[in-house]
Amino acid sequence: MGLTLGYDRLGLAYGRGGTSLGHYELSQGSVALRAGYTRELMAALKLELFSHAERREASMRATGRFRPVGPFDGKDAYSRPGILGTFAGVGTQLTYTPSERWVLVPGLRLDSYHGFGDRTRLALEPRVAVRHALTESLTLKAGAGLYHQPATVLLPVPAGEMLALERGLQRAAQFSLGAEWRPVNGWEVTAEGYFNPLLRTLEFNFEDVLSNLRRRGLEAEDVERHGHSYGLELMVRRPLGRRWFGWLTYGFNQSKRFERYAKVGPNGEELGMAEGYLPYTFEQAHSLNAALSYRFDFVTLGTVAHFNTGRPETGQFGYRTMREGVDADGEPEWKPVGRGAVDRLPAFFRLDFRASRTIVFDQFLLDVYLDVFNVTARSEVLSHDYGYEGEDGQPVRLKRKPFGIPVILPTLGAKGTF
Repeated sequence: MGLTLGYDRLGLAYGRGGTSLGHYELSQGSVALRAGYTRELMAALKLELFSHAERREASMRATGRFRPVGPFDGKDAYSRPGILGTFAGVGTQLTYTPSERWVLVPGLRLDSYHGFGDRTRLALEPRVAVRHALTESLTLKAGAGLYHQPATVLLPVPAGEMLALERGLQRAAQFSLGAEWRPVNGWEVTAEGYFNPLLRTLEFNFEDVLSNLRRRGLEAEDVERHGHSYGLELMVRRPLGRRWFGWLTYGFNQSKRFERYAKVGPNGEELGMAEGYLPYTFEQAHSLNAALSYRFDFVTLGTVAHFNTGRPETGQFGYRTMREGVDADGEPEWKPVGRGAVDRLPAFFRLDFRASRTIVFDQFLLDVYLDVFNVTARSEVLSHDYGYEGEDGQPVRLKRKPFGIPVILPTLGAKGTF
């Protein structure tokens, strides 16, 4: 059994020239209980039962530019306390080992999602995994399953999935095939390919979620879609040895959504509607991560390097790609491109740092750690600002500026194990 208590708080402030233009604050507390039971039914068959229950409560306050669109009530601030959600589930799986080389793991779980004032939603999820050891060092593996989750908010914030729970659940199937290879002692190499049909997706801009709350129940634009994703994941890992461990991963991903969108001509004019599969807003075709950690006598130090290619500049998170053009008077003007012709944002690299120390007591262990996200203080380009510049009496020029924020997040924490 296990009990987890959590509290998250997020604050965003927006200002210009020393003047505050808006503030957003959201907090969330949670209590989660998990229990599991394992029993060996026979030499080749093991039964596992598990359950979980979680209660979340959140509150939100927004002012100024962060104040969501909706009926005007004369107040500068919008406050929503008491956003409640209850998530629970039960499941079982069997581990069947008919021989030393084969392992079959079928499973089934039932989850429930309940938001305050909304009906309870149930999700039944069958799953199966198979492993076959070709040799002592090479193992093949495959898996398939059905998965559900609440709606995705494109800006990940505490309680984001609770704010959009009334729109239902997303549903996806997952299929994977891979291999694990241990060429020498202490080293592991894995490769896995996957294909995931996305049967129902619900993906909101954060502003859409806030505005829908502000409208007090009025319907927002329908965001239900379907699509698919596929890709390949590679990993080379050296587990913890006497002093150090590390790993290197590479991922290739293609994620598409079927959408109906407006076709746009060379001068920004609409040419009618089209349908087809387009890249997902956060699709990053290539990603690379490398980690290295070394354990000294008094402290363990580690670093993680991360690289990813840019996502599409679709306009769902920032501005859509624009091209240079002229208006009817021959003056410079930005012209939007079609949804299927947008550019990719620049690639991004960052370096993270971690220092930790484990203190051993008679009855428990205490882990103290310091994490610094983006210790290199690099800014990822989130979108481009398409604007104009020019002095009095001079021709107006088009100017495109990258917009990014150097997110540096230090975290100091402690964990006790009894």
